[in-house]
Amino acid sequence: MHAVAAFCLIVAPFDWRLQFLLLLPISGSLWFSLRPVRFRSLNLVVEGRLSVTERDGRRVDAQVLPESTVFSWLVVLRFLVAGERRTQTLTLFPDQMSRDEFRMLCVCLRWNLPAGKRDEPGF
Repeated sequence: MHAVAAFCLIVAPFDWRLQFLLLLPISGSLWFSLRPVRFRSLNLVVEGRLSVTERDGRRVDAQVLPESTVFSWLVVLRFLVAGERRTQTLTLFPDQMSRDEFRMLCVCLRWNLPAGKRDEPGF
């Protein structure tokens, strides 16, 4: 899709400077989508805690954040790795694991919300 977008921009009758400026976000998006995934696996533990395995095989603890979103067809998992300040986002689809594992993940994420989130209306 990035190549199609770049091609369409190049053949468009724009000034070359405008084309160059518009190619910058396309190439930034391409770089962002092609960078290697940091995490290899995850293990959901009790009370919203998570254990993730990084590419190098190191296991680190993480805290699931209340901004995580759970649908029956998609999970957007937001978490904070222990010792880091930057939050991580992991998008998970049902075809990335077995059907039972995905269902179990959805149920655990829905029921193991942090205490502050349970008191809000709608949960």
